[in-house]
Amino acid sequence: MRAALRIVGFVLLTFSLLKPAQAAVRSSGCADLDGRAGNSNGVAYTTTDNFFKGEVITVTVTASGSLVQVTLGLQITLITIFPGSTTITVPNDGSFLFNLESVPATNFDWSITCNPSPDGAGSKTGFEPQCPDGRLNYNHCDKIAIYAVPDGESYGMRIYVVEPDGIGKLALTVSARDLALLTKQPDHIGTSADGKVIVYRLTSGEYQVNYGPDTEGKVFEFTFDGLPPTAYPNVHTYMDA
Repeated sequence: MRAALRIVGFVLLTFSLLKPAQAAVRSSGCADLDGRAGNSNGVAYTTTDNFFKGEVITVTVTASGSLVQVTLGLQITLITIFPGSTTITVPNDGSFLFNLESVPATNFDWSITCNPSPDGAGSKTGFEPQCPDGRLNYNHCDKIAIYAVPDGESYGMRIYVVEPDGIGKLALTVSARDLALLTKQPDHIGTSADGKVIVYRLTSGEYQVNYGPDTEGKVFEFTFDGLPPTAYPNVHTYMDA
């Protein structure tokens, strides 16, 4: 039997089911940039977001008819040889403008990766989860809250969509029995009533929770290795086609 899909009224997110593991994590800005790619003319991507000290942003350009400029806050680098790349290290925790563009504007093929600081999670001054209430996605938690819920001798999953006022609306519940019945093949586990939350079991055995699109058209993917996970989920965002 597949996961039960339940929608209930608003409830406060006050669970304390897991102690967040202090594994290396990415900021919301780093998670947003990582994996982006495309062909653009002029400005390819621009955003203002939060970043952690020591995160490493690498921009690679495979073809371009002009210089390519990468900006993070006050740091500006140029890519002049194609294929070529440039790397920027985030200088400190904070909010930064990131901008990628060709100068003068011309078509260019680009891709971005962003990795956590090799020194560990967050700033060297100490790591504090943004949402230390037990959710798996404790440092990228303004859209969705994913909990590993004790269920008999194992764990199930409970997923809330976070409203603008910070209150969570239960979107999907997956029981431990539902998970135990899954095969080793990739599988669709369940979808919320509004279609914005989808849970998958991947070929690797990992779980993937998708949310979106949000009001900006972004889709968020959270991938983790178990319930409870051994590390912070891998987070990937992209624009809904």
